[in-house]
Amino acid sequence: MLDSAGLAAKDVDFLITNCGSQVWYGGPVVSSMTRNAQSAQSAFSGGAAAGAAEGVVADEAWDAFADRWWDKTCVRRVLAQLLAQRGLLTGLTSAGGGARVGAAAGSPPVKITVDTETGAHHLLLKLHSTASSVAGAAGAGAPPAAALSAADTQALISRIKRRFRSSGLRTQVTAQAEGDGSVRLHVTPLRASRALALRWLAQKHKVELTNLAVVSCARSMAPGEPARFATSDAEDNLGGSQGVLVVPPAPAPSATDGAEGAAAAAAAQQLLGGFQVDLGLYQHDGRLQILEARKC
Repeated sequence: MLDSAGLAAKDVDFLITNCGSQVWYGGPVVSSMTRNAQSAQSAFSGGAAAGAAEGVVADEAWDAFADRWWDKTCVRRVLAQLLAQRGLLTGLTSAGGGARVGAAAGSPPVKITVDTETGAHHLLLKLHSTASSVAGAAGAGAPPAAALSAADTQALISRIKRRFRSSGLRTQVTAQAEGDGSVRLHVTPLRASRALALRWLAQKHKVELTNLAVVSCARSMAPGEPARFATSDAEDNLGGSQGVLVVPPAPAPSATDGAEGAAAAAAAQQLLGGFQVDLGLYQHDGRLQILEARKC
């Protein structure tokens, strides 16, 4: 991600990754640490540092804070039992509606894969649609089929969290809608989230939240309707006393843009789903601002 933005680790003061399960320091903080301290941190993080950019080190205090009430071995075992349970996806539908997920006929339209090696305080579930593209025989340029609608993703999250709670485990489950139609579910400790990590850094470095600004990109915005974001924790990230800058999506191509514009508009329409947030609730004090959308 840093490479794509033309940045190096030394250009970044800190990073919050894996839905808040990891906090990394770069820039002057790293340069002041010894090699021995970095090696000790890598061992403490259970190998999580292997996925980090070169030149950053993890926040040991944040790791210890997130580790309270967290037992990854038990979380992994309960999750495996849950995924092996028949009927986990019963009643859920794909984002486009129609066929129910997990229908008896044929293989289930949604495939779930699990990655448990993404960090000491993080597990990742990936939901991929095995159904054909929404556009069917429209050709290779058709938009991808979405795995689940936002509402059914929230319903699935509720089922997973309920099972964790019944097993005495405290977790957070955050959904992330991808551009290819897949959905990622991030399982993290109860104390680990992006919103909490931001507040942790502000308190640790004695920075008032009112002096910070969060930039959040909306997936879709329409007059009189809630904005939609790609992650289910968007409302947590917008709430608080920090400034918020919402970046709207680029205007959809119009019919006058020709066949290519129409195809792009169809693909954009397919991906307009997301998690709703009523921005009006955060605009009363002027701390939330919305950029003007402009066509590129």
